[in-house]
Amino acid sequence: MGTQVLSTARYETKPQYVVSTVAFGSVAVGDGEFASFIGANAADQVEAFNGLEKCKERLREAGWPNTGTGVVVEAIYDIKVKAFTDTLSEDCVSVIKGSDYTPAGVSCSTVALRQAELWLESTAKAA
Repeated sequence: MGTQVLSTARYETKPQYVVSTVAFGSVAVGDGEFASFIGANAADQVEAFNGLEKCKERLREAGWPNTGTGVVVEAIYDIKVKAFTDTLSEDCVSVIKGSDYTPAGVSCSTVALRQAELWLESTAKAA
């Protein structure tokens, strides 16, 4: 069971994000939501944080695209093989943007950074 950190609005701050324990198969991001997922096997905090940074960079390079209703944009990085993948697992970290969280081209980098920090401060620190 990994950790998902979810934001439902751009104006939210870290205390308003929802941190939950979810299996990779249960990760769901709806329209207007933004999340980071850290798989249960991504236990090395430095590697997981660096993987989230890689995901953020990949989405930044794509211009943080906006999508049609019900479609998410995601970057999934497998910590074990140190490469991007198309399939989420407990070995992965991911940054996931639902449609209409922000317009295309508007960065979500600061939200992703705060989500990673919250994960480090709560879940990872407690482990």
